[in-house]
Amino acid sequence: MNQRSAVPSPFNSALRASNASWATSSRVWFSRPASRHWPFLSFQLLANASTCQSRLAEPDKRTLRVLFSIMRLIIACSSFLLCAANQCAAEAVRYICSYEYFAQPTGIERAKDFVMEFSHDTVTGDAFIYGNAGVSPLTVHLGTSAVTFLEFLNSGAVQVSIINQDGSSTHSRHTVIAGELVPSQYYGNCKSS
Repeated sequence: MNQRSAVPSPFNSALRASNASWATSSRVWFSRPASRHWPFLSFQLLANASTCQSRLAEPDKRTLRVLFSIMRLIIACSSFLLCAANQCAAEAVRYICSYEYFAQPTGIERAKDFVMEFSHDTVTGDAFIYGNAGVSPLTVHLGTSAVTFLEFLNSGAVQVSIINQDGSSTHSRHTVIAGELVPSQYYGNCKSS
């Protein structure tokens, strides 16, 4: 027998009490179903730390604090990485469209330097048109073969731009000026970046 363990002291009795308590609780813990291990383990660790009156209880409480701090840090880092991954996935697609011809009630004519630029954020769904009248928000409809941008005007008219997957595009204007309908449709091509 080891001589150190034979010497009675408050330290050895506290150690034996702690080991006996842990042995009893570990038998109960391992007999529980797997889904209930974590809550029971944390309860037993807290119970062991509170029942032990010697210096051995302090490291147990400190260990628990460190474990809880590590768990909080892991949760915070995971949340940050998930948010960052979502932001990294954001992609703004820009379409620069040049329209060569336009049709109106009087016939088809050649358009002179008519360029429109569309921007679409694929994560948020926000879209904008950049034109000679400034920047305006758009509604987007994504299909399997084309993307459609809708601009709703204060007059009640709607302007529609459709970009096919091969880059061909039409831009339809249903403008109301001084109470009269002035329809037109532009034909051209778009490049995405």
